[in-house]
Amino acid sequence: MLHCDIYQRAKQKKLTYLSRHNICLAPFDLLHIDVWGPFSEPTQEGYHYFLTIVDDYTRVTWVYLMKFKSDVLTIFLCFITMVETQYQTKVKDVRSDNAPELKFEELYRRKGIVAYHSCPETPEQNSVVERKHQHILNVARALLFQSQIPLSYWGDCILTAVFIINRTPSPVISNKTPFEMLTKKVPDYAHLKSFGCLCYASTSPKQRHKFEDRARACAFLGYPSEYKGYKLLDIESHTIFISRNVVFYEDLFPFKNKTAETEDSSVFFPHIYVDRNNSPPAQALPIQETPPLDVPATK
Repeated sequence: MLHCDIYQRAKQKKLTYLSRHNICLAPFDLLHIDVWGPFSEPTQEGYHYFLTIVDDYTRVTWVYLMKFKSDVLTIFLCFITMVETQYQTKVKDVRSDNAPELKFEELYRRKGIVAYHSCPETPEQNSVVERKHQHILNVARALLFQSQIPLSYWGDCILTAVFIINRTPSPVISNKTPFEMLTKKVPDYAHLKSFGCLCYASTSPKQRHKFEDRARACAFLGYPSEYKGYKLLDIESHTIFISRNVVFYEDLFPFKNKTAETEDSSVFFPHIYVDRNNSPPAQALPIQETPPLDVPATK
């Protein structure tokens, strides 16, 4: 016994983790959730975190930008209500890590949800959402590298990355798209555009005279939920707005020639270069970045 005690105390390593890769049989039988952040560079609206929710059966991903970790309870409760209203079903199980902000004991008791938590220092037990975070960040980095948009718009990179991922075939679900698995519809790719590209949005005829510009130059920022239009950044005024009357130049990127620095980007976007001196100043924006109920768009 003494020999075993000495050997284990001197040699013991973490046990091998075997994943069975089981997938649930119906949407919302099991959700995987996790919070990412904080990131040192806030978005234009002041977001430092985002909550990621992955449905085990369809692999659809929802992301909600957050200013504080404490926002997660309100957002997740709204999400559960959305599921019950829009899909006429109940969330049965939720898997998360051991973070205290994700232990919703009262909510789970009230809703009859079974909660599964990872053991301490065992992220493998929450591997679905951990891998999804890596996937999201990989795509978001690619969008930022291509567009070279200022780092303060990293939230738009994340939201657009998730929009694309939900419409990309996955071998985990027999090469179908998460969008198709959830909605039973094949996604429409005709409206997809290059993130950060140059575009021109029509100006309002009510706010111009005969000799004023008929369009304003913008950068494309993504696909706002609840709208059949595009989210745009006015290059001159640095305001964000939504429009459907847009002409795109997908091979041109208005921020492409900006020189940059490397500070404060190593955590989220390692080895990227962003010119914060030429970035638009932070200001109150006319629309909120992440609506409280972000259902994957069916347009």
